[in-house]
Amino acid sequence: MVQTVTVDYREEQANCELFLKNFVDPYSDSHQPKYSQLLQDIANRRKRSLDIDLDDVSTFFESGEHSAPQFARNIERNTRTYVKLF
Repeated sequence: MVQTVTVDYREEQANCELFLKNFVDPYSDSHQPKYSQLLQDIANRRKRSLDIDLDDVSTFFESGEHSAPQFARNIERNTRTYVKLF
């Protein structure tokens, strides 16, 4: 028997945005969102791609105030779709 999983991609898109805007690397001294400068570099055409560390996604959504423990696993299972969402 095949189990189907329903994913609300609007909610997943919101999770992508929440992560990109708010993830602060706990090992960094800057206390600034890790991906904000990278996104600005893309906007300014100094960079063409954004590499997102799946461990960062897991850390952000499995602890603290943002709880979406399945989010990182969803990315692993359907990476092509999430590339478009990010």
